[in-house]
Amino acid sequence: MFVSACLIALAQSLSSLTPLPEWQTDYAKALKLAKDSQKSLVVVVGTGNDGWSKLSTSGGLTPGARKLLTDKYVCLYVDATRPENQRTVSDFEVRQFPTMIVSDKTGGYQVHRQSGASDGQQIEMA
Repeated sequence: MFVSACLIALAQSLSSLTPLPEWQTDYAKALKLAKDSQKSLVVVVGTGNDGWSKLSTSGGLTPGARKLLTDKYVCLYVDATRPENQRTVSDFEVRQFPTMIVSDKTGGYQVHRQSGASDGQQIEMA
């Protein structure tokens, strides 16, 4: 029992060393944050309200990717099933889910684009 409690405490302390990125869900707000902070955008277009959470908490992001996203990017999750997001999905020409797009702070220039499943190492290399 003591060992289990120690392992849980250790896991919690290690996860706090690499915070999860703060995911925005409003494109206009994310663009403003990107411009104000002089950071690029990472846009993940998926389906369902918890898609970003699955990506960032299910082991899909390495500690290095979490640090990179937290330090260098404004992160946006666009739920393609929501009617208010259809224009954003169309503007980014997303045809497959999930799709990850790395763009400049204006959202106008795409540096990297990937459709389909992704892992944290691919985010670090993008």
